[in-house]
Amino acid sequence: MISSPARPVLFILAAALLFGSSAPMAKMALAGIAPITLASMIYLGSGGGTAVYRLFRHLRGVTTTEPPLTRAAVPWVIGASFFGAVLATTSLTLSLRSVTAWEASVLLSFEAVATALVARIVSGERAGKRVWTALGCITLACITLAWRPELPLGLSIGAAGILFTCLCWGVDTSCSRQVAGRDPLAIVMYKGLFAGVITFIVARIIGEPLPGAMPVAAAALIGMTGFGGLMTFCFLKALRDLGPARTGSYFGINPVFGIIVGLILFRDLPGLIFIPAVCLMLTGIVILLTEHHSHPHRHMPEVHDHRHRHDDDHHKHLHPKGTPQTGPDGYHTHLHSHEEIVHEHEHTPDIHHQHRHKRQVVSKEQR
Repeated sequence: MISSPARPVLFILAAALLFGSSAPMAKMALAGIAPITLASMIYLGSGGGTAVYRLFRHLRGVTTTEPPLTRAAVPWVIGASFFGAVLATTSLTLSLRSVTAWEASVLLSFEAVATALVARIVSGERAGKRVWTALGCITLACITLAWRPELPLGLSIGAAGILFTCLCWGVDTSCSRQVAGRDPLAIVMYKGLFAGVITFIVARIIGEPLPGAMPVAAAALIGMTGFGGLMTFCFLKALRDLGPARTGSYFGINPVFGIIVGLILFRDLPGLIFIPAVCLMLTGIVILLTEHHSHPHRHMPEVHDHRHRHDDDHHKHLHPKGTPQTGPDGYHTHLHSHEEIVHEHEHTPDIHHQHRHKRQVVSKEQR
């Protein structure tokens, strides 16, 4: 079995692969479907496909070890759906009409920067010098590609739209963090159906034409794998263990896959400006992948429920009679308590390490 520290990293790399590959595919799909209708079909495919999968599991008697969504989770799911699906995907599909596939792929790496900034402002999540250096490299890569001095604002509309998309996804990630410990399949389903219905209504109001069966099927497939569905499932599984900033940072590798798929689909070779932009982006990604975080920290007493296993220092509780048995992977879900503890170990801002960092506490970054 894959060790616990490696699991979230593999999940986020899988999400990056699925997402990065989907950006050029969505641009190709625009040839047969209007942009906002494309956004609606993507998320209806994501939510509908997940609903069918959950129904199939239910009919087969498969039970989940994930805790269900609660009433308190509803506002966060709505916020993630509105910013991450309705606004972000609509902005992306509109912007893809005026930028090349490879340019869009590199600009989407700005999501790592946006996610870290939103996490710092909203939840006070701190990151060390290596993280911010890496995010600075990614920002410079985006500026290198997006800067158009001949234009009034120095940006093309398409480039500005993709940067706005990344900002919306940063808000989405911070909202999703609040419910990352809940059933990821339920979150994907409700998020997809909510966003799909809203964007479909908007597309009908503005009079976009209804597409044919083949474009709808292609958009739904993109939704089930890349812009929702499986990608979001993997993203949420990583988010619960890594926290928003680091999840977004690892996710920043997605342009590599987008560039490769874009070149295969469009055979559109980038100009020389592409070389320094990609070098900056890859430098940032390498720095991010070698960042570690460790310092003495305190866990306050807490009672909650989430999917967990018992091979760490945080889950040493006893199990009263009637506690669900652990599954083949060693995980189970039930209400449990944590006693106060002070210790030091390498960690990320998962659901057990969302502590604030005092100014006098300096995190140790192993280089």
